[in-house]
Amino acid sequence: MMHIGENIMKKTVLLVLLLAFAAYGQQKRIAIINTVDDGEPPVGHSELSHLTDRLREIAVKTLPERNYAVMTQQSIVAFLGSQEDMVRKCKESEGCLAKLGREISADYICQGRIGRFGKNLTIKVELYDVGSGNLIGSFTDEASKDIYGLLSAINKKAPDMFGKLSGVPVLPPIPEGISGLVPERIDPQVGEYKPFNNSFWVALALDVVGVGVVGYGLYKNSEVIDKRDYYRSMNAKSGADSEFDNDWQKVEDAKTARNVSYVLGGILLAAGIGVHIWF
Repeated sequence: MMHIGENIMKKTVLLVLLLAFAAYGQQKRIAIINTVDDGEPPVGHSELSHLTDRLREIAVKTLPERNYAVMTQQSIVAFLGSQEDMVRKCKESEGCLAKLGREISADYICQGRIGRFGKNLTIKVELYDVGSGNLIGSFTDEASKDIYGLLSAINKKAPDMFGKLSGVPVLPPIPEGISGLVPERIDPQVGEYKPFNNSFWVALALDVVGVGVVGYGLYKNSEVIDKRDYYRSMNAKSGADSEFDNDWQKVEDAKTARNVSYVLGGILLAAGIGVHIWF
C-alpha cells in the first residue's frame, strides 16, 4: 500500500522542482558592455567604467528580476577570453553588437559610445535584441560639456530605454530629500509598492501543486466510496468475504492514496503560504 504514497510523493516533488526551475529559467540575459570613446583627447578609463556601471545599475533597478538578469563584467570576460579581448571587441563592436551578443550568449546587448560635436561631448546608447538583431531602444545626448553631463544624460534617459524592453512604466525622478519616503516601483494595477521576485514564483508553484495534490485526494476519495459500495454489494450477493479480498484491497489502496494526497497537499499549501508570508 505504501508504494502508492511513495510514487505520489516522488512525482509531486519532481513537479515542484520543474516549476521552480521554470520560474528561474525565464530570465533573459542582458549584457552591458564597455562604454567606448575613440575621440581625442579620450575620456579616461575610470570614467568610462563608471558610465558602464551606471548603465548596469539602472538596468537592474528598472527590469524585473524574475525575467531579466544583467551579466557582470566578469562573466562577459569569461566568454571573450580575457580583459584585453573584451576591450578590443567592445571597441570593434560598432555596427555588429548583435553578433557580439551571440558570442557571449546574451539575449540582449547594450553599449554606450562617446563622440564629439563641436566643443561638446556626445553619447549614444543602444540596446539590441541579439536573436533578431533589432534595435529595442536607444538615446543620444549632444549637449554635454563634460563627463558629468554624460552621466546626467544616462540617469535621465536610460530608465526609459530599458523600460521599453520590459514594458514596465518608468516613474519620473523622485525629488531630492524625499526619496526615502516614496517606493521605487509601483504596480500600475493597484497603485502600491509590490515587488516580485523568484520566491513569489516558488511559492506560487507550491500552492498550485498543493491544490493539485489535494484535488487528486478528492478524486481518490470518490474512488474509495465507489469501490467500497461495489465490494459491499458483491459481498451481500455472495455471502462470502474471502472471495472479494482483492476488491477490498483496492479499497484500502485508494484510501492510502487519498490520505497521502491530503497530507502532502496540505504540507505543500502550508509551505507556499509560508514562503508568501516570509518573503
